[in-house]
Amino acid sequence: MDSFVLARLAGVLERDWAGAWLQGAWEDREGRLVLKLRQRGRNGLLLLGANGASAGLGLVPRRPPCPQRPTALAAYLRAHGHGTLRAVRVVAGQRVVELELGSPDSACRVVLEALPRAGRIVAVDAAGVVRAAAAGGGWGAAGNTYVRPELPADRPLPDAVGERDLVTWLAAGEPLHRRVLGLGAALGREVAHRAAAGEPWGAWCGVLEECSGPGPLWRVGDQLSAARLTCQPDRGTARTDLLEAAGEHLLADAAGVAHRAQESSAEKAYSRFERRLQRRLANIRADLANLPDPAEARDRADALGAVLWQVEAGQRSVQAPDLRIPGVVHDLPLDPGLSPGRNLNQLYLLARKRERTRQALEARLSASERELAAGPAETQERQAAEGRAESTGPYRRFRSSDGWSLRVGRNGAENERLVRESKPWDLWLHVRDAAGAHVVIRKPGRDSRVPERTLTEAAGLAARFSSRAADGAVEVQVAEIARLRKPKGASPGQVLVAGDRTVRVPPGAGDPVPDG
Repeated sequence: MDSFVLARLAGVLERDWAGAWLQGAWEDREGRLVLKLRQRGRNGLLLLGANGASAGLGLVPRRPPCPQRPTALAAYLRAHGHGTLRAVRVVAGQRVVELELGSPDSACRVVLEALPRAGRIVAVDAAGVVRAAAAGGGWGAAGNTYVRPELPADRPLPDAVGERDLVTWLAAGEPLHRRVLGLGAALGREVAHRAAAGEPWGAWCGVLEECSGPGPLWRVGDQLSAARLTCQPDRGTARTDLLEAAGEHLLADAAGVAHRAQESSAEKAYSRFERRLQRRLANIRADLANLPDPAEARDRADALGAVLWQVEAGQRSVQAPDLRIPGVVHDLPLDPGLSPGRNLNQLYLLARKRERTRQALEARLSASERELAAGPAETQERQAAEGRAESTGPYRRFRSSDGWSLRVGRNGAENERLVRESKPWDLWLHVRDAAGAHVVIRKPGRDSRVPERTLTEAAGLAARFSSRAADGAVEVQVAEIARLRKPKGASPGQVLVAGDRTVRVPPGAGDPVPDG
């Protein structure tokens, strides 16, 4: 709202509501102030806003949601603003409105500064000291002497604009609202529009005459103007209930800002979701590309099986022709400490392990691609449904960059339950020689290979949720659940481990994300 709209609203407020009793005061989470006014036979909710699209004042049909506990500004007005609305004043050329409240013996002022970049609402006592300020009030905190905003020396008031300056600005194409104090952008465009079709000075005087005299407010799109905006394709509608029209305008603009903020938040959330899924897909594809061909291992095993009758115990290698490709001969290394049959079994086990690993990677790749196509909303719903379907523990849940499930206990009881509910082949991690959480990597199968990235991220979680979280690097134990043993009489979560190995990582290493 520009200064002309605020001046017209202030005049209507004083004319229609002077003498009304103040019966309540609230401040919502956006720093807007709501005053409940009571007159004989009617009530009114006066909304005052100083920030962005909600800058201005108007009557609203209902109070926006406010905290149950009153803010400092609301509490001060409830205690010291009791009485009537005695006067409404406007600072000429500035978007500043002052409401004088209370009784002659106990008066205070509510000052609305609806400035473009530094708006605020403050309560000032009779001595001119700021007693409370709305959220975002800046230096207008309690205890400072209130000082009105200074008028910029390089911007004249509308009444002080000369014809020569006006013609120069219009010829240069300069926006008038940046040259004239208190002139809104919509009015500046209206003056330029009328000046292009006629005499500039006459257009300027005509707009000022419309704005300064009494009359309706014109609602054009998201604009509220004291003059009819002929520069708009839609000429708008005239509203004679000025305070109600201003209240609708404030609520609509605030709702638009909230909607745009929600859309921006959703876009950012989807961008984060997409980046995370793209990283996971790239990691899985890299693992698939680096995985040795399972068919090659099976061909080598079949070739060894064909010449197994020739292999003697203690032999270190053997040459065997490929059964599928004529002319290809495999040079197969053997373990002299194993029998020929055990060597053959080892090759078949290696082939089956590679096949299971490829199947698991392809399954995670397909699931991640479906998750990316479904989007974050459907993914969250699916994860929540899966979490309700399975027997979930109260411990923390994360998902690694490779898509592996990581679980972290919060205390001794959760640590013990986490170990008890895990499979024997799952990996267990814990900071060495320090108190901390148990971390478990859930493996889809006994022979599944945990990627190094996932292992690093799980170790980072173990270091992060430990007493050594502030260290630069931490040693973390890694072992299968089957290698853990609970001593007799030990406290919850205390275990003994055998055959563990150590990884050294900084706390919080990697990029695991909360899961469910």
